[in-house]
Amino acid sequence: MLISLFTGILVWTPLAKVSLYIDDGAWKRFREQVFARHGTLRRLSDEVEGLICSEDIEGILALGAKKVGISIERGLTPSGIKKFRPKLRGAVAENIVRQMRDQRHAGRLPRQ
Repeated sequence: MLISLFTGILVWTPLAKVSLYIDDGAWKRFREQVFARHGTLRRLSDEVEGLICSEDIEGILALGAKKVGISIERGLTPSGIKKFRPKLRGAVAENIVRQMRDQRHAGRLPRQ
């Protein structure tokens, strides 16, 4: 996206190209709305970006956490999220599978 500053300098902001799977009917309706609003589809990306930026992700996460009984404050941080992450019990599946493969190769377990 190109942004014009008051000084007359043009600044290039990095963009990400993404692929999404969206219901055909919903996408068609969205395109029609963008066309009705702007008279062109050249603003399609701007409209999608605006919708993404308008989402209150923290609010949605706080509401979900409240529903499952976790009290959290607004302003989630990675360390705050880690604190509530479930702890693993027992051995990691990767290690168990490795042990089984080693036993199979040693001839102690049948192939099937």
